[in-house]
Amino acid sequence: MERQIQRFLNKLSFASITIATFTLLFLLLRTPQTCLPPASSSGHLRFPKSTCDSSARHYFPLEKKNQRLWSTRTFQSQVSSYSAFFRSLQSLGLLRNHSRVLCVSAGAGHEVMALTEIGVSDVTGVELVDSPPL
Repeated sequence: MERQIQRFLNKLSFASITIATFTLLFLLLRTPQTCLPPASSSGHLRFPKSTCDSSARHYFPLEKKNQRLWSTRTFQSQVSSYSAFFRSLQSLGLLRNHSRVLCVSAGAGHEVMALTEIGVSDVTGVELVDSPPL
């Protein structure tokens, strides 16, 4: 009797191991639904909700990125504010068109663009923290 119980338990263990192996293989080979992007009819990219979310990252050339940044109202208003300040320095004789200017911690480059717009020929902007291009 004990021998029959032992055989039954061995068969039951083998069946359980087989089912568990197939279940594990099924789960490993199947892509989770959370990693599949939903079919979207709009051209807008959505913000990823998990690391599985993969969406197309459009590459924009540097010129296009700069034009987008430079065309915003806030950027233009800050540049015009800096331009007015630098023009006052020009009128005092502290800044000339042939001056060499180094802007440290230039951020998004408002100062660099303002100096370039008022006619300073040699302007360099340096930023230690990653930011949009100058």
